[in-house]
Amino acid sequence: MSRADPDTWWTAQQCADYIGVKLRTWHGYVNRPTKTNPAPKPIDKIGSTPVWDSREVIAWNESRPGDPINA
Repeated sequence: MSRADPDTWWTAQQCADYIGVKLRTWHGYVNRPTKTNPAPKPIDKIGSTPVWDSREVIAWNESRPGDPINA
């Protein structure tokens, strides 16, 4: 069972688009997380497609080092 409302789910492409990186960069953040600020993990799958809670992605992006929002 997922922890979020399906209306807030994003695909990897939507996550990458939101934070302004290429899809492969997003996958790198997820597959090779940093110790201090790891990217959110997928919360569920739709078929074989992993999905993330958009609220977790937004919060993570706002707190990541070098993010223009925090500059």
